[in-house]
Amino acid sequence: MAYTCRPVSTGWTFKNLDMIAEFETKHKLDFEVADWVPIMGFLACNNFKRFRVGTCTGLWQSTETSYDILAVENEVKGNGHFEDVLQWFENSCERDHKDFRILEVWNSRLKKHLVKKRGFKVVGKSDNVIKLFI
Repeated sequence: MAYTCRPVSTGWTFKNLDMIAEFETKHKLDFEVADWVPIMGFLACNNFKRFRVGTCTGLWQSTETSYDILAVENEVKGNGHFEDVLQWFENSCERDHKDFRILEVWNSRLKKHLVKKRGFKVVGKSDNVIKLFI
């Protein structure tokens, strides 16, 4: 895989050139990644990295079998950039044959949307949801 790096105000950005050729998100937004140092209380989350897609920022990790989102926030509600976040992860899951997990979904409206409209399933009695691609 080919990557290019450029400095941004919050860290380094990695742009996956192969993915750009494979698909384009609705708003043509890049997926940017930067290191994240866990804060007290989140030390078990030491494999997570920061991401930015347009006005959305969050935390994500890659495991052997899944791409996981732990947190996501859109600074400009209603602009559609969260859709681009989902498109990036869903396309990456298809390409890499990994499942897509969103962890600790405490927003009941979001969880309902993910299950009813996006094909996710609730994992047991937890606040985690998963979309299978494997």
